[in-house]
Amino acid sequence: MVRYAILVSSAVALYAVVGCGSDDDGNGSGDGDSNGDGDINLGDGDGDTSGDGDGSIDGCAAFSNEGCSGITYEGENVPLDIYVMYDLSCSMSCTVDQSGCCLGSNNEAPESDWRIAPVRRAMRAFLEDPASAGIGVGLGFFGDHPVNENTNPDVCNVEAHTDPEVPIGVLPGAAGGLVDAVNAGEPQGGTPTHLGLEGACIYTNQWHQENPANTVVILLVTDGITEHSCGSNIVLAVEAAEDRYDGGAGIPAAGASPVAVTCASSI
Repeated sequence: MVRYAILVSSAVALYAVVGCGSDDDGNGSGDGDSNGDGDINLGDGDGDTSGDGDGSIDGCAAFSNEGCSGITYEGENVPLDIYVMYDLSCSMSCTVDQSGCCLGSNNEAPESDWRIAPVRRAMRAFLEDPASAGIGVGLGFFGDHPVNENTNPDVCNVEAHTDPEVPIGVLPGAAGGLVDAVNAGEPQGGTPTHLGLEGACIYTNQWHQENPANTVVILLVTDGITEHSCGSNIVLAVEAAEDRYDGGAGIPAAGASPVAVTCASSI
């Protein structure tokens, strides 16, 4: 399927104004004017096409398009790959009215009310939509560590966030594995957003080197402030975005605040 096509065309149009005149008895006479003096006189409508001029209705010259010109460009396929960096921090187990880590707490809500629930549904709808066929999609997680390991060196490094949970694959064939992984992901850790962004960019840069014809973007799916893990804070998250990414366009989604970004280094 053609994923994206860009068709650009231009043309220069030629406009012609033709004046068809007649004298009082419907004849055209004179030296090229309708009545010989440069004025245009309307005839009496008798339909006569005689005369030495070509100014009557039947004598109008046919329109010629020889002066028209145009350039046509054939549509070009531009493959699109989306790498979803998905927040599994414990706050995704809260409702929109709660905060903190709600899983296992005294205020634990039903799973159907978790913030992550509408995100799962939205992801599945997109992945299984026939209109998404031909798009490449991959999935990575951050915050997918026990909440009591928020300072563990094995967790708090970029390398721990560079391997995809599901490598980029083309829809609809890749949809099943992606949906299964999204549904299986359970909120549990902190929110080291800066590490998630940096790890995602490393993976997508490598992917782009192997697939240079593809446009690759990162879709960051997160529910809130970066905190409670690996010394993460909003300043580090902003620095990661400014240092390694072009500014992206916000993409609203139920239950989260995704942002699309494009790695600046090679994409």
